[in-house]
Amino acid sequence: KEELTNIVLVVTRYFGGILLGAGGLIRAYTEGAALVIKNAKKQMVKPFEVFHVNIDYTHLGKIQHELSKKSYTLFDTQFGENVFMTILTEPESKEDFTSDIMEWTSGSALIEHQGQEMKKIDEY
Repeated sequence: KEELTNIVLVVTRYFGGILLGAGGLIRAYTEGAALVIKNAKKQMVKPFEVFHVNIDYTHLGKIQHELSKKSYTLFDTQFGENVFMTILTEPESKEDFTSDIMEWTSGSALIEHQGQEMKKIDEY
């Protein structure tokens, strides 16, 4: 009903009597579960292709701008001698991503494909 998967929900009943009857117990457990689901922080976990991209600072603004227009997710950025970014893509966008980065940096980016990982994305 709530379109949730891969969850565990436990409702504990401390009273051992039979006063509620079968129907009452089902309603009590259902109400307890519904309250937990309503108040729980929900996160989506899905597969992403993970790329490490090393660029010169001169390309940072362009990449940030272009990423915001695409379905790529900037997961982490570290600033040092160069800019080191971890970028997530949908599995079907893997090839396009590499081409886009090379285009946006005139071929100067160092791109390392790290494989596919399950990642949490923002609360929904």
